[in-house]
Amino acid sequence: MKKIGIISLALVLALGALGVAYAPWTDEVEITQVVHTGSLEVGVFGHAWLEGDEKDVAELKVTHGDFKFSKYEGELDFFESVTVSVGNLYPSVWVNENFYIGVGGTVPVHLYPEIEFFGDWDLLYACMEIEWSIFLPDGTMRSGFGIPDFVEILTGMQVHPCETIVIWLDKHLEQCGGRNQGLKGGFTLTVTGYQYNYDPYPDAE
Repeated sequence: MKKIGIISLALVLALGALGVAYAPWTDEVEITQVVHTGSLEVGVFGHAWLEGDEKDVAELKVTHGDFKFSKYEGELDFFESVTVSVGNLYPSVWVNENFYIGVGGTVPVHLYPEIEFFGDWDLLYACMEIEWSIFLPDGTMRSGFGIPDFVEILTGMQVHPCETIVIWLDKHLEQCGGRNQGLKGGFTLTVTGYQYNYDPYPDAE
């Protein structure tokens, strides 16, 4: 045994002298973690037109804010805002408006709307016939007359990226004995989308 040990040691020294090193057998595995966060976007698109025998006397303008995203294979663009302005409105002219609220990105949202009226809105809408319908993601429809209760209808509603809410407004200015001449007013509807599992008002009853 002593001779074998001496021979083995001599062999190791000889291999070292030749520049040959020992390489143990090895194997390894590798773990890589990649995280991609989702995205959340809410956009709006608006379309409006006038109806009536003398509709060309009135003025209609639809203005969109900055572009945000497209849906349905690019067939419908959504923006950060839309404004419908009607000038020189008078009885016998109908204003038809369609608004599309869509969700982009990958995360479902809960909607929280706020509405603010401005100008002579109370006198203006008191002399205006308004018919409306709201088509919801679950396939149902809400409809009525007057200004829709957007807050009651839309608050907390969950909308997925593949879904769109459609708001239809049909407005007609009535005579009102001329009391509605020279008025200017309207409303701004702001709809905020929060991630679906977050409650922005946890203490609200």
